Amino acid sequence: MNAEVPGRSRVALLAAAVAAFGSLPAPPASAAVEPAWLEADRVLAMPVLRPAAAGSLGLRLKRVLPGRGCLGEQLDAVYNGPGGRFLRIGEGRPGYCGDLGDVPLLGRPLIGLVRGRLYAYGEGPRRDELPFTAAFSRRGVEVTMISSRLGREPLLRLARSMRVVG
Repeated sequence: MNAEVPGRSRVALLAAAVAAFGSLPAPPASAAVEPAWLEADRVLAMPVLRPAAAGSLGLRLKRVLPGRGCLGEQLDAVYNGPGGRFLRIGEGRPGYCGDLGDVPLLGRPLIGLVRGRLYAYGEGPRRDELPFTAAFSRRGVEVTMISSRLGREPLLRLARSMRVVG
């Protein structure tokens, strides 16, 4: 048996999984999805993504505003939580209009099957309060998540929990 065959089989299996993942239908909207997310999905032609893990971090949705940006459709969502936790989500297709300015890139973590970008955004008195920004693309939508008082790993967990609403 050729030692390279299992490696090729794994690559073929991964390619098939990636192809299947991109073509899976979105799960049906459930009662757990906030009405504001459902309304944004109804009025926008682009796929709308929401963080499935926001509640596990004590974050509460304040608003979801669908509309048009400088590059096309986009939305802006805001969550607040205990201890001054804050999360802002910007989504747009083909891109989200916004400028982070000159912020340091901390790394390129995996977010789902793609490499995202993790930035330090501003300054905080404690390392766990440092504002972080995660940026990535999924299903043709550019997503930017700006956090405060969440920490790096919780922000990445939220980014990885993003699910298509409808």
